[in-house]
Amino acid sequence: MGGMSTSNAVTTQPPSLSSEDRSARIAVTVFPLLILAAFVIAMVTPATFKPLAPGVNWALGVIMFGMGLTLTLPDFGLIIKRPLPVLVGVVAQYLIMPLVGWSLCYVFRLPDAVAVGVILVGCAPGGTASNVISYLAKADVALSVTMTSISTLLAPLMTPLLTAWLVGSRMPVDGAAMAQNILLMVLAPVLGGFIVRFVAGQLVEKILPLLPWISVLGICYGMQLMTKVRGGTVASGERPEYGVTPIERRGESVLFGDLADNLEVLMSHGDRVAAVPPGFRVTAETAHGVIAAMEDEEGRCFGLQFHPEVVHTQQGTRILRQFLFEVCGCRGDWNLGDWVEDAVADIRERVGDGRVVCGLSGGVDSSVAAALVHRAIGPQLECIFVDHGLMRLDEARQVMDSYNGLGLSVRHLDASELFLGKLAGVTDPEKKRRIIGGLFIEVFDAEAAKVGRVDWLLQGTIYPDVIESGSKKGSVLIKSHHNVGGLPEKMKLRLLEPLRDLFKDEVRELGRLIGVPDAIVNRQPFPGPGLAVRCLGEITRQRLDTLRAADAIFREELQRAGLYEKIWQSFCVLLPVRTVGVMGDGRTYNEVLALRAVNSQDAMTADWVRIPPEVLDVTARRICNEVRGINRVVLDVTSKPPATIEWE
Repeated sequence: MGGMSTSNAVTTQPPSLSSEDRSARIAVTVFPLLILAAFVIAMVTPATFKPLAPGVNWALGVIMFGMGLTLTLPDFGLIIKRPLPVLVGVVAQYLIMPLVGWSLCYVFRLPDAVAVGVILVGCAPGGTASNVISYLAKADVALSVTMTSISTLLAPLMTPLLTAWLVGSRMPVDGAAMAQNILLMVLAPVLGGFIVRFVAGQLVEKILPLLPWISVLGICYGMQLMTKVRGGTVASGERPEYGVTPIERRGESVLFGDLADNLEVLMSHGDRVAAVPPGFRVTAETAHGVIAAMEDEEGRCFGLQFHPEVVHTQQGTRILRQFLFEVCGCRGDWNLGDWVEDAVADIRERVGDGRVVCGLSGGVDSSVAAALVHRAIGPQLECIFVDHGLMRLDEARQVMDSYNGLGLSVRHLDASELFLGKLAGVTDPEKKRRIIGGLFIEVFDAEAAKVGRVDWLLQGTIYPDVIESGSKKGSVLIKSHHNVGGLPEKMKLRLLEPLRDLFKDEVRELGRLIGVPDAIVNRQPFPGPGLAVRCLGEITRQRLDTLRAADAIFREELQRAGLYEKIWQSFCVLLPVRTVGVMGDGRTYNEVLALRAVNSQDAMTADWVRIPPEVLDVTARRICNEVRGINRVVLDVTSKPPATIEWE
């Protein structure tokens, strides 16, 4: 389950800003790429951005307003606590930067127009980007915020004076007009943002993850208008394309390189590009004439209608490598080991001497998350395993046995009767998930209160959970995940989700790196709500026992055939459908069971497994003969998309 709870015994703490931090990490990474791209476009086609010139002042105001929203009264507390570092930082801001700008102009003998711009940049205060960079560099973020805030407040006075002093010999400078502009474009928006944060703090907290992007968009918003400016057209597709689709290359392409002319790719779209912008050319199409790829090599802009990141796209990895290494000039020197060191250090810094509680499910995600946090803070982590009665045959015992070698402190709580009682008569899948998620919180909450003081809630949330829950901008709700959408809005615990940006295959690799037993790392994915989402219709103990028995037979036969370890996920689904059958000389009217087996790497896409017919035959016959209540077995041969891996 990955764990979720609030504890009534815990003192209220401000919510975690981890999502803001993650957004800032992404924004500060993408920001230089956008700047470089905009630079290239401006150099090649200078007229592209001329229509945007009147909006620059407004864009700057948006950026400064966003900075103001990030400020709180404690940000200025360091002025009293640590006046010397703040003073040194502000003096350096208005001494070193201007002198460096003036020195560059002097050494390189820059023309007056260029020199004025360089000096003016040096005389301007820092912005939100400096705070984000300080965070990424593990510097003193609070000090950075304070210095940035003070230097911004001083800007109406210091920037005109310094500019007039250093530029006055090159061209006349209207200091009064400059001060007025700074007041209107910088100081007023910053103070406005600060006041809004002070008056409506709870509302602002919800949009903090967007603020790095507000700043980036304010600076680089011309990039968002590029397609419109260039005259491309997007239309509603006559026929949607979901699943693996053949495409054919058209001419030379930087992205496709020396790949074959015909490829199979995974598509999932309803709209289509009706006409590429001027300067672009089509580099791949489907058999129905849908534009699958286009590029403007001169402008370094590329577009794909399909998903190159999934295993169902032939040579998708090579396409991405071409883009990253040939187009963008990136280096492939990142490894998960470096990530582990950074994650452990980050967890230690964030948690400090606080205590963390985690809900373990026995699955890969929650187990790896717990092992990672345990490596960082040791006994400060307390784990709780809530048995909701929805696990597979004998799985609760196996789960507890698997944690013996991890050194984790785990509390086992059997709450099966409670969960089954609350689920009685419920058939709607979303309602099932909500009931299980809400009840888990209550049960977990009561048990967590026995732990004592707890400050953090650890969850095994991974990136596909976030996407499918519609928690990312641009994503829609496919199905709710208990650890994403099932938490209360006002949490008494701060949220710790160290795996939130990782995919399932990365989580497994991480588990191996930090010594999680193979029995857990190689365990097939199992949903947090357990068999509740595989027992379609009403959930009863009898139907669950029927499903458990059938599922055990399916797994046993796959293991006997040497297939179980080669399959990413395999399970049975009990359908709320009855069919007529015949056993011996009697008529039966029993339920239908579906077999589901898929292969995937990241859970975002999946392909159904071609199980040998003889294995399916033995499985079906054993289930019908040995499991009372089932007289028909069917096979699910649908990939993701268009289906999901689970049925509910």
